Amino acid sequence: MNSRKEYETKYNRSIDGMLNRIYLSQIRSSKDRGMNLPNYNKEEFKKWAKSLYNFLEIYNNWVENNYIANYKPSFDRLDDYKPYTIDNLQLLTWEENRKKAHNDRKNGLNNKNSIKIYKLSEDYLILEEYHSIRNATIKNGLKSHKSISQVLNKINRKSKCHIFVTEDYYDKLLKVE
Repeated sequence: MNSRKEYETKYNRSIDGMLNRIYLSQIRSSKDRGMNLPNYNKEEFKKWAKSLYNFLEIYNNWVENNYIANYKPSFDRLDDYKPYTIDNLQLLTWEENRKKAHNDRKNGLNNKNSIKIYKLSEDYLILEEYHSIRNATIKNGLKSHKSISQVLNKINRKSKCHIFVTEDYYDKLLKVE
């Protein structure tokens, strides 16, 4: 007889089980982000997902690849700043979704986890604005983000004759002057 764990694994890999888990994950993510809950219920979500032209293709590819996570169906929010709604979702594989998120952060389209920083002159005028430390590292031709991070953490005052500060810190500088 199959154990409970084997049954749960089998169910979670079924179409209905997988979609149930994704739906519950969307609810949890919405709460964690302080966003509105999905504007659809579980049954509406499952019906919509199954109706997508490429759903079975992506699902079957995941199964054929022994349930490797990169091939698993994933529902991406087209606009990460908006909640889960049917018109804000697209079906991708988990790997495609991960790569899209990485590229969106790299290109400054999704800055929720990034810190805006400024490069200042000696007299504290803003020379350039960056959507992340990584972006500032690349734009300034630095080999590593370490020197900018050290400046931001006040270990060093400058990096390559420039001062880097977070947006919050700059706002505090303006209030002092």
